[in-house]
Amino acid sequence: MRRLLRSPLILTLWFTVMLLAFAVVGAPAFVLDDALAQASDGRIRLSASSGTLWRGAGLLVEREGGRYRPWIDIAWRVDFGELWRGRLGLALTIDGELATQLTVAPDGFGIDLPGASLPLAPLVRILPHPTARLGWNGRLHASGELVHCTWHITCEGRLRLDIDALSLSVLPDAQLGRYRLDASTGADGLQLTLTDDGNNRLTARGAIKVLTAGRSKGEITLSGEQDLVRQISAMTSDISKITPEGTLGIDW
Repeated sequence: MRRLLRSPLILTLWFTVMLLAFAVVGAPAFVLDDALAQASDGRIRLSASSGTLWRGAGLLVEREGGRYRPWIDIAWRVDFGELWRGRLGLALTIDGELATQLTVAPDGFGIDLPGASLPLAPLVRILPHPTARLGWNGRLHASGELVHCTWHITCEGRLRLDIDALSLSVLPDAQLGRYRLDASTGADGLQLTLTDDGNNRLTARGAIKVLTAGRSKGEITLSGEQDLVRQISAMTSDISKITPEGTLGIDW
């Protein structure tokens, strides 16, 4: 056995494994920039990166109007402390505040959001749907926890998304107000409940269910200032209907 362990083949194999491990662990942070550029068709990049793939920082920028604009400062740290239990940890910091803690295992993952906060506009513009091009602005705050998520993206847990100072640039006097999405997950998929704080120019109530392959179905009722309701009705005429009372129902 001792002779086998000292054989040139085993020593070469061990050296190769250690060399590959060192190369991966020591990979520079700008490797993420290449991955983001490919995944977003060049729209999102990681600028001013520092550190390594496992512990680093950088500035996320978004391409808009032919130039890149700053989005958020991020920093990340991979925790190997529980690797012996088959789990890997990741802590993500946004603009200097802990935003996400992710635990990854062979059978799935878990996400803890202590209170992530980031600008809404660049996040919406990533979405492929045409409504994402209507000039959404505001601030998104996310908190909650998802546990026992499988790689088929079935989870247990709850998330809360608060959107402050929501506005839509395609509308005149575009400030709409503050809204909330409460998300619950389980065997039936992702359920979203939409509410507002009751003081908005445009009130919103609704329920959305996210189905497999990213499809969704839902019902949303909008009311409030009639000019806003009519303008949104014109933009969503294929899936909405306005009542004689001036309430707009959106169903898809």
